[in-house]
Amino acid sequence: MFRLLALAWLSIVEANTSGLKICSQDNPSLCLGTEGAVVSLKVQTDPTTNWRIIERTGSDGVFIENLQSCNVLTTGGTISTSSKTGGLSQIWVLEEMPGATMFDERYFRFYNLAFQTEAFLLTADVLTHITMSGLQEAWSPQQFVFREGSDLPTSCPPQTVTGIDTTSIRGGGPQNCGRGRVSSFGRCQRVFGK
Repeated sequence: MFRLLALAWLSIVEANTSGLKICSQDNPSLCLGTEGAVVSLKVQTDPTTNWRIIERTGSDGVFIENLQSCNVLTTGGTISTSSKTGGLSQIWVLEEMPGATMFDERYFRFYNLAFQTEAFLLTADVLTHITMSGLQEAWSPQQFVFREGSDLPTSCPPQTVTGIDTTSIRGGGPQNCGRGRVSSFGRCQRVFGK
């Protein structure tokens, strides 16, 4: 009987995860969430605003999985979520940027590897609309901050992430990687058009 209770408790613990929230730097109470498969900005208490970064890809990018739908962030005609296929439209490089002063919060820009001739970034423009647009160095709609996610049940299978150092999100500084590369999780990674 004790073994059965221990196994039931362990399965509940594995089914709950806090993940993270990807929020607008301009208004951190608005975070990426989903309406069906379409990604938009939603209030941070919405259950669809919980994400996790899963597995590093061979191209040095990562997949970003929604913990409500278990689908990954995808570019196409719109920014949406879909089942993970491993296509370039689902592979993201996160560039860590310092704040304006050493006391300001760091922010991230999201490049997608499907755009191979120009640096297109995830952009939150016009209220809650999410698009991809060309890089504009100091444009705040292309800047996102991470927040701690809500502890909620998820049916997404557990993921083992290797090669991502969580301290690179909080500590240390981004490095100067030179032309065509950005600092992502403490490493210089290539993005096109930058």
